[in-house]
Order: sequence, then structure tokens, then C-alpha cells
Amino acid sequence: TRAQIMAEVPESPGEAREVLCSPSAPFLKRPRLSLGSSREDRVSPRKPEKTALQLELEQKRERLRKLRLIRVYEQKHDLRVLAELTQKWRQAAQQALLDLQAKLPARPALGQLISELGIEPAVVCYSAESDSFIDS
Repeated sequence: TRAQIMAEVPESPGEAREVLCSPSAPFLKRPRLSLGSSREDRVSPRKPEKTALQLELEQKRERLRKLRLIRVYEQKHDLRVLAELTQKWRQAAQQALLDLQAKLPARPALGQLISELGIEPAVVCYSAESDSFIDS
């Protein structure tokens, strides 16, 4: 109130200095404005939501990066040409295996030769049941 303020007003400059330098000076204490809740209270309920959104954003960015990488790869490498080259390589590998089998003195089974060389049978389209290569 006005009476309290007038009672606290110093009468001399010395008293004024004391009051101003005093840590308990009432006018140095700023009243806090209350907007219903503190800043921490307003932010904390949104924090999990914000974290979830940031995580989702990061996942979307990673997916976009992968899609762009695929697009660049497809533009850079024609998939039809790669399929043709893969088929040529497979036929050459099959022929090389047959030639090697024919030149070996012990003449091992084709499956045994492929496993001895550490080749995955599916890569050269080898069928263990028929002991021959299958068309891909």
C-alpha cells in the first residue's frame, strides 16, 4: 500500500544508499508475473511430443536419403544392362567350371568342385539334385 511505501522511503541520502544496497530492499525484488504456470511447466508436457516428432523427422530424412540413393543408382546403372551382364557372367562361370572339371585328372562331381572352390551354388545356378546347372 501507499503507506507502506512511504514508510520505507529514506529521509536522507545516506539512508537511501543503505536501502538501495540492502539485499532485502523491497523495490529490488521483482514480482513474478503469473501466466498460469511456469515456463518449465509449459514446456515439459510438449517435450515428449517434440522428441517423438524429432525422431519421426529423422526417420523420414533417412528414408528420403535412401530413396535418393536408389534413384541415383538406377539413373547411373541401367538395370537391364546389369541383368544382361550378370547372365553373361553366370554363363561364363558355368562354362569355366565345366572346363575345369574336364581337365582335372580325378574328375570330381560338379557339386564337390563348386564346394571345394568356395562358390555359393545359387550364384552359378547349380542344382545339387540334378548335379547340373539350371537355367535362371
